[in-house]
Amino acid sequence: MLNRNVAVLAGTLVISIVIFSHDISIVDSTVDLSGTKKIGHYFDVLSANYEASSGEAAGASIRYKEIVSEKKDFVDVAYLTHLLESAKFQEALNASKLYTKKYGESIDVSLVQARALEFLNKNEEAKEVFAKLLKDFPDRKDLAYHYALFDIKRQNFEGAIGTIDTFLEKTNLRGSHAPFCFLKATIFLQPPHPDEKKALLWFDKALELNPRFERAWRMKVAVYEQLGDVKGVMKSLKSALSISPDDNDLRKILVTSYFKHKMFLEAHDELLKISEETEEHHFDLALTSWNAKKFEDALKEIDESLRQSKNFRKAKLLRLEILLALGKKEEVLGELSEWVVAAPDDLVLLNTFHGLQKGHIVASRLATVIEKAHEKYGNQPGLLCVMTDLLVKSRQYKKAQKHYPKLISLMKGRSDVINAIAYNIGYMKFHENKLDSAEKHIKQLLKRDPDFYAAKNLLAYLYAQRGDHLAEAQKLVIEAKSAMPLSPYIIDTEGVILARIGRLDLARSAFKKARVAAPLDLSIRKHFEKVEQKLATSMMAG
Repeated sequence: MLNRNVAVLAGTLVISIVIFSHDISIVDSTVDLSGTKKIGHYFDVLSANYEASSGEAAGASIRYKEIVSEKKDFVDVAYLTHLLESAKFQEALNASKLYTKKYGESIDVSLVQARALEFLNKNEEAKEVFAKLLKDFPDRKDLAYHYALFDIKRQNFEGAIGTIDTFLEKTNLRGSHAPFCFLKATIFLQPPHPDEKKALLWFDKALELNPRFERAWRMKVAVYEQLGDVKGVMKSLKSALSISPDDNDLRKILVTSYFKHKMFLEAHDELLKISEETEEHHFDLALTSWNAKKFEDALKEIDESLRQSKNFRKAKLLRLEILLALGKKEEVLGELSEWVVAAPDDLVLLNTFHGLQKGHIVASRLATVIEKAHEKYGNQPGLLCVMTDLLVKSRQYKKAQKHYPKLISLMKGRSDVINAIAYNIGYMKFHENKLDSAEKHIKQLLKRDPDFYAAKNLLAYLYAQRGDHLAEAQKLVIEAKSAMPLSPYIIDTEGVILARIGRLDLARSAFKKARVAAPLDLSIRKHFEKVEQKLATSMMAG
């Protein structure tokens, strides 16, 4: 079943077509000069109408305003259409009535009137005007199209399909009729019972009539994506590109699809077909190369991206990842040092320090980089937060504790930060083997914040290490695991408790899961080896 996102996308496209229907060749965009000679502003009106028909809405608005200021009863069809497409619906309605009064009825003016009434939510009046127009002029495609849209907006989907089918059945289909098929396809995507197969069928019909209909290609791809049909996605995009090989927008959709499905080499090959020399393009080339594990190629592309824009943050962050993949840790530390000294309040950069610990850069080295920036800039809050956290993780507890009073004073009112500091203090006390003091700090924290699951895990681990309150420890770890079921550290705590109560097989199973999630964690590895040894000894004794 198609999920809500495609239905929303379909609805969004329908609304955009309502407002900008001239984009897909429904409305005749030729300049209308009706009545201009009568008011003596021929060239002013000609210029305004030309700008309006060319999509220069701002320029057209200025010119029309000048004309209306001199001639209060000025009105013509292009001006009415401009008011409508500028979302000035009441003005469009008033002007359409003035036109009819001055020059008599006109199909185009009546259509403007119907659409203005629609946007003003005067649906019964709009329906009456639409119905009269379609009765008198059943072969006008713009009337049929906008009436179908009117029904779609009111969720009268059967009525819209009836209008579309009636019109298409008596028409020799051409490219300009593709939007009718597109509209019908979007109707089949509407909740609560979308029909993806029928939608795809009508998108195909739209594309048969107009192979360059980009919105239809995009929607077709979106449907295949939601259905999980990778082959359908790729086939559709490749078909579109065979028709429009220079359409970079479509090619970028194909690149995105390849990337989403981890086909990084294919994504890279398609990117190379796009002739762009921008920092973003070289970043994309670097990203696909990095994901394809072609790190040297990735480094060349990211350097070119940064050559074009030296402050391009995404590129700077990716460069760190690439250097890390190449094993150039010293270079990473050097760049980090320069960057953090230049931008000590860059929170994205500061958060990067936590991620880099996973890249085999020890916390103590990262802490040193931050400390140098702290020496220069003093007590900048973000800098202090990251620095103290890294000091704790590198077991430089005395250094961390020295900075906490200042950090607490800077973070008054930030209970989340204060609680994190309290957790770190409990953590340090635990690792200093001051278990009673650690227990006291953690319990005080949990009174303030009962949902601090890392603290529950730490307290459970403390009980397991000390060998008491094991029932309470089991309860705490179950609560922590319910919030973070995949955390290797919570699973490890569970294993320690199970080992304490003699459930060695279950403990080994828990440690195995924890090792898969955190294969480099020495503590988890020691726990696993210890329980393996106990099991082996038990088997030998038996």
